[in-house]
Amino acid sequence: MTAEYRVEIKPVSDDVAEGQARDLLDGARAKLGFVPNMYRGMANNAGLLSTYLHGYDQFRQSGNFTAPEQEVVFLTVSEANGCDYCTAAHSMLAVNVSKL
Repeated sequence: MTAEYRVEIKPVSDDVAEGQARDLLDGARAKLGFVPNMYRGMANNAGLLSTYLHGYDQFRQSGNFTAPEQEVVFLTVSEANGCDYCTAAHSMLAVNVSKL
């Protein structure tokens, strides 16, 4: 299964981010050292970005999967969704962070 429809949303830059969106992007930068482009797209709706970050954190912190197993899940979903960006990002994390 691959994605047949893609939403194209202009990323939110630092100079226009406001309120909760700015806080979330600043938090991502503090945690990761940069802001992933995907987060900038989701920052168009701060509730979406907040929900994504919460779910991601819960999966990473509260799940029963090891870090390498988590990356396999993310890589599988990325491939199933046809998301080259996600596949590349999680491939990098799998090798450099999770030591897969």
